[in-house]
Amino acid sequence: MPKKKPSQRKTTPAPRGATSSLALSSLHQRLNVLREEHQWLLKQIQRKRTELSNFLEQMRAVGTEIFHRGAPVFSQFVTLDREIHELFAEILSRKFGKQTRKKIVGIYQSLQMTGLISPKQELEDPEMEELD
Repeated sequence: MPKKKPSQRKTTPAPRGATSSLALSSLHQRLNVLREEHQWLLKQIQRKRTELSNFLEQMRAVGTEIFHRGAPVFSQFVTLDREIHELFAEILSRKFGKQTRKKIVGIYQSLQMTGLISPKQELEDPEMEELD
């Protein structure tokens, strides 16, 4: 006798978009993954905001400390700057020859130009006023 072939059931594929079981579709799974990533990103943003806030607070504290440490030095600098200007005013109030006076004014202006002392226009030579 010939052997019987086992009977095979023919199944037709389910139409597109229809699910034959209660499992989540790939779109739902993808949506869940995206929601999880979104939550993770929100946590990261919050963490970075907190880090930034802490960093800014530390920068303010450092800036304040630098200001308090530098204030005495800055006031000393202002005092010395004022004294230098007063010395040049006293020197220039004396009578000198044109060349000597010109050299003194040149030194005074070069100190101002290089930033070693603050610029002051009060102690100008009368001849310099004509040029202005």
